[in-house]
Amino acid sequence: MSTILPAELGFGGFRVTGTEQTWEGKRGRRVLEATVETVRESSPCPWCGEECRRVRAYRTLRVRDIPTRLSDTVLVWHRRRFECDGCGRTHIETHPAVEGKFTAQYARQLTEAVNTSRNIGAVALAAGVSWSTIGALVNKKALRVLWWWRGLVGVIG
Repeated sequence: MSTILPAELGFGGFRVTGTEQTWEGKRGRRVLEATVETVRESSPCPWCGEECRRVRAYRTLRVRDIPTRLSDTVLVWHRRRFECDGCGRTHIETHPAVEGKFTAQYARQLTEAVNTSRNIGAVALAAGVSWSTIGALVNKKALRVLWWWRGLVGVIG
């Protein structure tokens, strides 16, 4: 199971430690919860750059992924909080496929749906999240585009 599910989700670097199907009360949909952890044994310290191997604690993050035809998909990620031997600071591990409480591919799908329909409220209702959550995703995407244009103008101009 640990090699099948990440391939189906479209990104690697996670090991699946368990799966469970539940029912969500509000929308009455099935939810596939996959409990995952990262495969890496260490994480680089964002402050000093040293590889951290000492785990201080675990934090759980529920990350929503693209729903299937039959159920919503949620990754229950047990993130590690590392303590650096070099500088003594702590940091929580990250993964490039996770943007906040969504996978990058689901966040991209939601922002493209807003771009197509021009209706944040309808996309939020269909996804089962608040208007402000979709608005924050759209703002984040817009800032990326603006920074890209700013760099492009700087090169041309």
